[in-house]
Amino acid sequence: MMRGGELYRTYCSACHTAQVHWREQRLVRSWDDLRYQVARWQKVEGQSWSGEEIDDVAAYLNRAFYEMPCPMPGCGPKAGAATPALVNR
Repeated sequence: MMRGGELYRTYCSACHTAQVHWREQRLVRSWDDLRYQVARWQKVEGQSWSGEEIDDVAAYLNRAFYEMPCPMPGCGPKAGAATPALVNR
């Protein structure tokens, strides 16, 4: 997830504030949605990330903002953490 955070900060955070991840009309409702959006937007921005890099960025975003169930170790909800209100928006 460290690499995912670095990729996100380098290529995405200039246009994306935290607000984009919790706004009411967000497009991400599942791990598959999140991975799709990361893959989609990295192409729009002219990147050619590998599947592993896409997974890393999605895992970073999931851990930082969404806390949805995730198939990758360590990217789902933090142990003992309540589901944040932003997930339900």
